[in-house]
Amino acid sequence: MKIIWAKIILLLITFLFVLYPVFAIGGGETERDKYDIALDKYAQICNKCVSLKNQLNAGKEVSKVSLYELLNELSQLKTTLSDAGGEMTLNQKIRFENIKRNYSLDRLSITPYLESQNRDNLSSTLSQQAAIDDIVRKQYQRPVYKNKEISKSIFLLGLTSFVPDFSAGAMAGVTFNHIGGYVKFRSSFNPTKSAYDCTSNGSTSYGKIWTNGESQTYRMSVGGGMIYNICNWLSLYGGLGYDCKNVYWQDIDGAWAKVMDNSFNQASIDVGAMLVYRKLVFLVGTNVTTFPYADLELGLGVKF
Repeated sequence: MKIIWAKIILLLITFLFVLYPVFAIGGGETERDKYDIALDKYAQICNKCVSLKNQLNAGKEVSKVSLYELLNELSQLKTTLSDAGGEMTLNQKIRFENIKRNYSLDRLSITPYLESQNRDNLSSTLSQQAAIDDIVRKQYQRPVYKNKEISKSIFLLGLTSFVPDFSAGAMAGVTFNHIGGYVKFRSSFNPTKSAYDCTSNGSTSYGKIWTNGESQTYRMSVGGGMIYNICNWLSLYGGLGYDCKNVYWQDIDGAWAKVMDNSFNQASIDVGAMLVYRKLVFLVGTNVTTFPYADLELGLGVKF
């Protein structure tokens, strides 16, 4: 009976060291403190194995309750390891190596008599431990990299602006996971050629302009920038662009004059947000040029 219990303890010790690659090999992110808890339990189990071995060597009986308690602690250790993914820190690896060195199979070996009775099992265990050591050594030398999934989204929208001037166009964007980019274009699509220039007070190089009351505004905006996905239903965007606004007055002879102080060609800033509902995308934003001049942009489109 004593030899049977000793064999069970030896199997427990073997199982304990089979846990070695579970400690050292892991992938993904982890909570490091769970490995510290696991290492504490690992050292406690080794101490109990030594205590049971000493009882056997002293000729004392080992109760089934003690072995069941040891099995229960091993089960708890497996649960702790399953909750802690990833790879141990350098300090945790050093601590594990120290525990392994202090409680190696040589120190946990049972009396020479029992070793002779279980020589084949012990040789198999040592061979298994050598194979485990080789796997772990390679794991330390060559880190494991996991491929991350890339989520791609494509935005296609129609744009329009009514305030302060009308223009319409389109916007296209793409994001990978949370970050991406966009380009856009808007225009009033009514370019006009002017015969001469004037100012808003009616002055020209030839004197004063006599208008017939007709006026026209040409608007064009082109830009691009970055999109950032806050969540599944909300994205923010911002960027830079180039804007053009030309205001024209028509004189009594039907010629068009460009009103210079009401016109501009300059850089602009885009900011806005996109709301996503299923496949539909709603956009609201602004395009700022000369302060306080700013366009209110609205958009509607789809997300793929």
